[in-house]
Amino acid sequence: MHWTYRITAASKPRVLPRLVQVFAEQSLAIRSLDVALLHQSAEINIAVEADSESAHRLKTTLDHQADVRQVELTAGQAPTAAKAQRQRTRTPTNASIL
Repeated sequence: MHWTYRITAASKPRVLPRLVQVFAEQSLAIRSLDVALLHQSAEINIAVEADSESAHRLKTTLDHQADVRQVELTAGQAPTAAKAQRQRTRTPTNASIL
């Protein structure tokens, strides 16, 4: 089944590689990855194929990672649909943060 993780994390060096490593440790191949800076934080969207138990176990692991503020898990949404939804609801970013 397809799962999309929407992770809000601190915008700091090495946060993204640490998160990607968590997926690698669970032997999950990332199907898509999208990163956006939003007001001193990063919104990271990662899509994978996994069974329900693995997906929820990974969410728990992500919840406990340093610099992670929030993790939302959505089942069955294709990456393109998830990206379209985020673009409709995204708060404008201050260009100086980029």
